[in-house]
Amino acid sequence: MIRSLRFVSRRTFSKVVAWGKAKGMSEISQDPAKCGEDSYFILNNQEQKYFGVADGVGGWRQCGVDPGEIARKLMLNCKELFASSNGLAHPQLTLAEAYWKIKYGKEVEVGSTTACIGALSAEQNGKFFFISCQLGDSLYMIIREPGEVMKVSKPGLCGYNAPQQLAVVPKKYGEGMIESHPFEAANGDEEVLAGDVIVMATDGLWDNVDVNEIMAVYKDVGSNLSEFCKQLVIAACTRPRKPDDVTIVCARV
Repeated sequence: MIRSLRFVSRRTFSKVVAWGKAKGMSEISQDPAKCGEDSYFILNNQEQKYFGVADGVGGWRQCGVDPGEIARKLMLNCKELFASSNGLAHPQLTLAEAYWKIKYGKEVEVGSTTACIGALSAEQNGKFFFISCQLGDSLYMIIREPGEVMKVSKPGLCGYNAPQQLAVVPKKYGEGMIESHPFEAANGDEEVLAGDVIVMATDGLWDNVDVNEIMAVYKDVGSNLSEFCKQLVIAACTRPRKPDDVTIVCARV
């Protein structure tokens, strides 16, 4: 089911926050253009809470391509489309349109990226819903007070170590590249409660910090959303099992 998103509650959500760090850089940042091959967006208006992360595929660097370009452009397109939607855009349809603008509008010459985007919807009956669209191994989890993991999404894979990817691949680069369709993305529609925390991140988090470690950080600093997000980035970078860029968005309902 594609839920019609109309934000009718006057209740203000806590702010959505993000932190990221490019592999090899010494400082973490809240600038989506300084997340290496990753990027993110947040649309943090009073009645519209949209956010997402994307992870450009690093293999393109050997072809002289900036792998982060398509991730940054995809996130920018999603933000602009959501901002013009008057609260009615669904994440999957928005992801598809954002990608088609890149591919058919020739906004990026070549590249591939995973993506995970979501919307917090406050409905007239007082219930809250998290509507998500996930393609590849950028994932999300939902945490409920006092510290219960309600859900961790599963990666979308095409094969072993081969996540789904939105791609722009000109013929000169050959055939056999992973080129997923945006409608292959997994849709989520979960009722959430006031106080729930959503953690959305690229694989730089999930490959390096397990759920138990995430919950340990939550129990230490979870009351401070920005600090929680920041400490997760630090954790992923200081005990790297698989060194990578790390980008994390956290939202509290």
